[in-house]
Amino acid sequence: MTPRMPSRALIAVPAAALALTLAACGSSGRTAGGADGGGTLAWALTQGSEATFRASATQWNKDEPDNKITYQFFQNDPYKQKLRTAVGAGNGPVLFENWGGGGLKSYVDAGKVADLTADLDASPAWKNRIFPSVLKSATFDGKVYGVPVNGVQPVVLYYN
Repeated sequence: MTPRMPSRALIAVPAAALALTLAACGSSGRTAGGADGGGTLAWALTQGSEATFRASATQWNKDEPDNKITYQFFQNDPYKQKLRTAVGAGNGPVLFENWGGGGLKSYVDAGKVADLTADLDASPAWKNRIFPSVLKSATFDGKVYGVPVNGVQPVVLYYN
């Protein structure tokens, strides 16, 4: 499936992440519409990003009525436990929020997340909006397994 990106420049980074992840499908082999056609299940943390995710999913669902996204939101620790258990059982969500680095690498090593490199390479205008250093925490052996949802700007510290 090649997702159709809405023509408006209104798309936030989470919507782009949704499109890329849906293009790659989930680790359990479910399609964007879900195995039963009931919609894609996505998980996210509630720590400040819920409104952004909801707005992005609402826009996506409006533009892609056959590939709707339904989010479930969790607090930090219950989220980590539920994600670990679901992914380990081969029943993880198609789209999920995670931390880069070691946590993501364990899912990569287990073959539980999709390689998004080709999707990013197919959209250089989108990829060029992200600092390479930001993608680095989701890149293993030259392959990209995640896209940033937040924290895409550099942090500058001045010291006198």
